[in-house]
Amino acid sequence: MKTDSARWPKERLCVVAILFLAGVFVAMQALDYELGTLRRMGPGYFPLLLGILLSLLACIIALEPASPARAAVPGPGRRAVRPVLCILGGILMFALLIRNAGFIPAVLACVVAAGLAEPRNRLFEIVLLGLAVTVFASVVFIYGLGVPVRLVAL
Repeated sequence: MKTDSARWPKERLCVVAILFLAGVFVAMQALDYELGTLRRMGPGYFPLLLGILLSLLACIIALEPASPARAAVPGPGRRAVRPVLCILGGILMFALLIRNAGFIPAVLACVVAAGLAEPRNRLFEIVLLGLAVTVFASVVFIYGLGVPVRLVAL
């Protein structure tokens, strides 16, 4: 008979179930698209791989034994508000700026807003990271993949 300390918490079971079912759903939806081959991947190839990986991740989490030595994770409190607002604000800023201001200001604003989620981050480092991510994303998405977005809207 198992003791209460060795049982899985309901939250962990829910997370494992949600991850597994999401992975299966994505993989099943990907089968509606052409998969292609490894050399010439179709539009369903990458989503299928992601769905399978997500389901495997859920299985790995499920196989990890429940540990009574782990401290309970504290529930959301006042400290959880700032990161959530900063991350969501960054996503919202990207969505609002991408069309009106262009790719560079949108990515930079998104990274800076998300960087402000951690109070210990210094503004100089956040802006430097934002510039590096903006240059990398511009090279990959605009020049490498040819995404039709203006760098800066004038």
